Amino acid sequence: MAIRYIKNESIDFKKWDRCIKKAFNGTIYAYSWYLNIVSENWDALVDNDYEKVMPLPNSFLLGNKIIVQPEFTGNLGIFSTTSLDDEIITSFINAIPNSYKYIRLNLNKHNVIANSRLNSASPIAFDLDLIKPYQKLRSLYPKALNVFLMTAEKLKFSVVAGITVESVIQLKQSSFSLYSYFFPENLITLQLLVTSAVTNRLGQMCGVYDSGNKLQGAAFFAWSHQKAILVYAILNNDKLQLPALSFLIDDFIRNNSEKNLILHFEIARKSKLVPLIESIGAKKSENAFLYKNKLPWYLKPFEV
Repeated sequence: MAIRYIKNESIDFKKWDRCIKKAFNGTIYAYSWYLNIVSENWDALVDNDYEKVMPLPNSFLLGNKIIVQPEFTGNLGIFSTTSLDDEIITSFINAIPNSYKYIRLNLNKHNVIANSRLNSASPIAFDLDLIKPYQKLRSLYPKALNVFLMTAEKLKFSVVAGITVESVIQLKQSSFSLYSYFFPENLITLQLLVTSAVTNRLGQMCGVYDSGNKLQGAAFFAWSHQKAILVYAILNNDKLQLPALSFLIDDFIRNNSEKNLILHFEIARKSKLVPLIESIGAKKSENAFLYKNKLPWYLKPFEV
């Protein structure tokens, strides 16, 4: 192997995206256009002629170069067009320059490393295979989930596909987010992601409305590599959160059942929504977490 550290301005994005497209563990998170939005000026590790790659989403903390998990990305790590083993993964990790004083990065499930640790703040991943008919999938729903769906139906909820990011701004002040706080900068990033994904037919923003045409929740789905990812969801901060989310997810399952597609979720491990996602039959997985802290002593209390 010949692993090289490459600065952003020197990355061959065509070769990069070709690698991600062909990678057995590829994901929409790792495409250059996606990374450009969530982590401006990201750098990379590249093996040979872009056969294996690892994005390094960097930023600075009071002059110290750091790597942190970008918003709207569940996991990154090493992506490869060929199989990965312990030696390859370790070589990539060791090739990360020492100039990075702090690293907090969720790896993808194929980046298995010895003595890895799990991050208590990182999301739990769930996968639901949609190859079965809808009625077969629906029959596996527990009683509680069916109650949520009945509540949504009684309230005449409806799902509208293709809503704009602007339409969710009204939820900003009284919202509950599955993945992070809804800061203004997150809204701008989300807007760019949705616009780019929709333009390239790789994503869609869906909203759930009540009978009074009030937006109760919205979700951004993005897809690649035969996987649809619930990238972000925001719900009205009231008692209808679970019925609204249940209705959104069930609608997606109904419209995409009997397809060679995996519905992928990444939910905060302490979220009350974890039981809901598990209840629809999604398989749970927890990925390795890359961590390093060589920050000066006076910055350690401000760990990001």
